Amino acid sequence: MTKFYSTYDEFSNDLYADLSWRKYELSILKNSIPTSSNKKQQAFLRMAIPILYAHWEGFVNISSVYYLKYVKSKRLKHIELQEQFIALSLRNKLTLNETKSIEKQTQIVKYILNNFNERSNIPLRNIINTKSNLNFKVFNEIIFILGLDKDVFKNYESIIDDLITLRNFIAHGEDKIIDMQTFERFYDDIVNLLDIYKSQLETAASNENYKKQHTTLAKANAG
Repeated sequence: MTKFYSTYDEFSNDLYADLSWRKYELSILKNSIPTSSNKKQQAFLRMAIPILYAHWEGFVNISSVYYLKYVKSKRLKHIELQEQFIALSLRNKLTLNETKSIEKQTQIVKYILNNFNERSNIPLRNIINTKSNLNFKVFNEIIFILGLDKDVFKNYESIIDDLITLRNFIAHGEDKIIDMQTFERFYDDIVNLLDIYKSQLETAASNENYKKQHTTLAKANAG
């Protein structure tokens, strides 16, 4: 992931490729589960839940970094970007809380103000953090970082948190019974959610949602 994107299509193709292999693997997994309700089916269902979660966390992680890389590739000035991307670009300087010296704090503020017209340099490492527990709260933090519309995902809060809870039960060795209907509900909702997340990232890139709104930018330039 070191290369930068020169076109939107390169970014979209990377999203498609990453999601495609995940959905293919999940479909193989689903089709491998015995149809008869017995101990073998139960074992397969228990194994399937952690893998379903792994692809949920994995795609959100990878695709979010792809989006940051796409924004970084635009090499926009700070003044052209939405606030969260400015914060990411200047995060190493945003340490006001770490010093009680008003002189040091003033120097930091001056640095930020003087760098509004400089090109941004958005870091890619250690920005997207799923915390190995991608519940809805953590997911919302990622949505905010990327400037996506959180309302699109609000109906998925319970399915995300329920999947985490069930995955943790299984990961900690608890004898949790899962029926086929429950698994299929998780499977359908998570695969649908992955498609929605991919679509939201593509829409944000295509519509240049990472840019500061024209009206705000015009006021800033006028000032």
